Amino acid sequence: MYSDQYNTIENPTSLPSSTYFQEYYLQDENRVQKLLDILFDPHQSLPEIIQKYLTILKSYLSGRQSFEGFCKELQKYDNSILCGCVWTNSTISYRCRTCAINPCMSLCSDCFYAGNHDKHDANMFRSIGGGVCDCGDIEVMNSNGFCKSHGPNRIPNESIPLKLIQSSQIILPRLLLIYYIVFFLVSITAECCICQSKDDQNPLGLVVRLSDSGVLGIREVSSTPDNYLPLSIDDNNKSSLNDPLICCQFNLKRNGKEYLSTEKQIEESNRTCAQFYEEKIRTMLEMFTEESVSESMTISWRTGIIITSCGHSMHLSCYKEYFKSHTKKTASENDPHIEFKCPMCRQKSNGLIYIPQIDTQIESNENLIETISNLIEKNIKICIFPLIAEWLTNFIEKIYLMVNKNYRTIDKQIKQPSDDILALFLTSILRFNLENDILIRDTPFIDSTIINRKSCFRELFYICNLKYPYLLNHSHILLWHRIATGHMNTKLNNNEQTVPLLLSDSVVLLLRIMLSLPYLITRELYRVIVQVLFNLTYIQALFTIISEMNKTEQEIWSRISVDKNKNNMSEYLRMISSKLFQSNFNSNIDNTKISSLESINALIRERCGNFIKIAALIQHYLYQSITWWIPDHHLHFDHLSKNLIKELKLYNNDEPYWFSNDSLLIINNWLDEVLTVDKQQSILKIIHAIPVFHSPQFIELPTCYSDLFRSCNHRRCSYCQELIIEPILCLICGIVYSQERT
Repeated sequence: MYSDQYNTIENPTSLPSSTYFQEYYLQDENRVQKLLDILFDPHQSLPEIIQKYLTILKSYLSGRQSFEGFCKELQKYDNSILCGCVWTNSTISYRCRTCAINPCMSLCSDCFYAGNHDKHDANMFRSIGGGVCDCGDIEVMNSNGFCKSHGPNRIPNESIPLKLIQSSQIILPRLLLIYYIVFFLVSITAECCICQSKDDQNPLGLVVRLSDSGVLGIREVSSTPDNYLPLSIDDNNKSSLNDPLICCQFNLKRNGKEYLSTEKQIEESNRTCAQFYEEKIRTMLEMFTEESVSESMTISWRTGIIITSCGHSMHLSCYKEYFKSHTKKTASENDPHIEFKCPMCRQKSNGLIYIPQIDTQIESNENLIETISNLIEKNIKICIFPLIAEWLTNFIEKIYLMVNKNYRTIDKQIKQPSDDILALFLTSILRFNLENDILIRDTPFIDSTIINRKSCFRELFYICNLKYPYLLNHSHILLWHRIATGHMNTKLNNNEQTVPLLLSDSVVLLLRIMLSLPYLITRELYRVIVQVLFNLTYIQALFTIISEMNKTEQEIWSRISVDKNKNNMSEYLRMISSKLFQSNFNSNIDNTKISSLESINALIRERCGNFIKIAALIQHYLYQSITWWIPDHHLHFDHLSKNLIKELKLYNNDEPYWFSNDSLLIINNWLDEVLTVDKQQSILKIIHAIPVFHSPQFIELPTCYSDLFRSCNHRRCSYCQELIIEPILCLICGIVYSQERT
């Protein structure tokens, strides 16, 4: 009986009754969550959910009694100090001038008659504009007039029975998430906040703030308790700064020599995110061409631009007039240092980003891989109005100028941006904003002012997507065929000095392929692209795990028996182990411990985690909101990864699904690309998996503001070695240096 009804809930018209919900669904968390997934379908709007399911939701909350009776029952267990009863107009209320501290105090009828107001100067009146009962508020009335249920000395009620609120504890959080998505993440004012017009002929843009951030770059591999941004002063007036080397925002010359914080040997556990990627790029440049490295990695990890919005919008013409009236006449709209306040909410802003108005999507035929291949080869360039084109070009230029000049390119000697440099810059900016979004979502107890700022990834992606096709050199076509089809004519030649796929960053490849396609492909095509890149990410993870084994362990795994009729992890493990064992490609570590299949699977999931998060975020912003994955709502990694894979609808969940008849041939080609490179030892240095970087805590600022720079007394600047007279403090990494030589 139970299983039959459980199987029919996929049809929303046959939802379980209130009694059945209480007695059956509440006993199993998976069962009730599956039902709530139907009720709170993200494809439906909030009004649709309310119209369809409000009655049934009330019955689930109240159980066998009426919803009104349920609410009255809850009020019996109200232990709040204040009454807070709200009434609308034409409601009779009371005022006691004897007990009043504020002459505007008012009481509901229940609190007035339950309070001690005999022989007081009190009156009854009919509220015209509505009001709130002030019983229990010591700032509004004397405590002698409180009823026994309110105020600091109230008689506490009994604890509320868990059974009474069991349904509420499960349903209400999901309902609040829907409200949060609608009012904070999805809803954007669709009209100009200046002229209040919705003129479709006048281009509309979001008011945004472009801010320089270095937080991503200073995240560390270690997760020790003292992993905070260092600026604290102890009782002996000693700073926690340990001979600072270089600020995260600058790459300056120290004593006339180029000085990098990575110049000294840094232990792997103490490396920052920026140091990890900079070291990896330097090693790759020793083996491969700069063009190939720029197509396989992203830069600007030490500092990048975050683009967020308050959610208000303006017409471009209104923005130009508003900008002129609130800034100096000589100010340029592209000047990154010119700020203005949003006309609606008065938040500081410094730009306007175009809101794309695209309703149609690219149609696909039955062969999705073929559709994607054709679109990539056509290199479609979308035509837009000259006014909007100029706007978008100026916006990209503004972002480019805001990034520190030392982190705009791989080669710091190049002054003017080429097509390759600009293509790398666009993918790096998109990657930086996605990684920052993940950092916010993974950080518990994050400040509400950060959460309330809306991400502008969709708008930023549109701008980059319009520009990117003009920067391509046809390498993306070969890239797609190498990943998706594995044709033998796409196999790399060792002499080309091209970065092998197994050494490339799969997130970068995903962004490159998406940018080379016309905006906006269907969600179905996007999921195919994600599946293809997930296959590569999965094999990358397994390849790095096996390469970290010693020769003995590789030999053991190369001999395991597998079912050759199936392509599964054991088959991939056997094949890659055999290939690396024969090529003598191992870690040379004397380790007698042999990994288990379970531990290898766990490592693969961990090393694929970042790609899954990035792919899910792109889907969230471009196609369908993920309502349950929100900031300050920390989820365990396994639970998060499992649910994001479901959102992406990967075919084999956590294993590859191939669109080619011979997947082993594709994997073999990928392995040959790596094993035919001469410098094997250098490759072993860069194939290590991207570590998990832990979020830094805030700088421990001293309580007294006058003590802020006390630690700088008699200190010398790390760059010019002169005594610090006018100190500058970096609030990102806590480095203090002299303003004079900056």
